[in-house]
Amino acid sequence: MNSDQISSDGSVSLRAHVTDSQAEKLHERLMTASLGIVYNEEQHGPELVVHIRCRPTQEVSVRKLFRELGVLVLGEDADSSL
Repeated sequence: MNSDQISSDGSVSLRAHVTDSQAEKLHERLMTASLGIVYNEEQHGPELVVHIRCRPTQEVSVRKLFRELGVLVLGEDADSSL
């Protein structure tokens, strides 16, 4: 199952494993850059997973930020690009 999904409200959902440092930077940059982005963190044992919900028009910018921080969206290959 690919982790990027379009939900019933039309938003795009992206999930990724991150380090604490990546999560902090990601949260900071997303919250200062855009309204309407929902950011959640989930701790699964030693793994930290972020779940981002955004509008389809914001998806490219969110994915670009993931790439800048070295974050790979769950369910994608390192060679995948948008």
